[in-house]
Amino acid sequence: MASFFGSLSVPTVQLDDAAVFEMMNSLDGPVGRYLLDLSEQAAEVARTVVPVRKRTRRSPKSTSRPSGFTKRSIRTDMYWDDQGLIYGGVAADFAMTIFLETPAKQMHRAYPFLSTALESLDI
Repeated sequence: MASFFGSLSVPTVQLDDAAVFEMMNSLDGPVGRYLLDLSEQAAEVARTVVPVRKRTRRSPKSTSRPSGFTKRSIRTDMYWDDQGLIYGGVAADFAMTIFLETPAKQMHRAYPFLSTALESLDI
């Protein structure tokens, strides 16, 4: 092809779809590392904003969790959906998360620690 710049040759590129899919959905690939980094940032925020109850003596019959239980349960998780697409996130004990994120009757306000953590991300 002749142009102002002279003869221009454009190489043909052949992509391996399976290799690209693997790279984009592997924990070791750029997307996996990025999602893990975001998940770790969100987990750190969640740990700083989750309320921790003062330590008290618990009755042997008590079903309440020990002080700091929810904070210790916060972790990063990486998953793959049914199509093999990777996604990451932050998780915590299910029962405590529901109790804090959506106010229970005995609480006067919500403590959205996981929501706050996810909203804090700058992507």
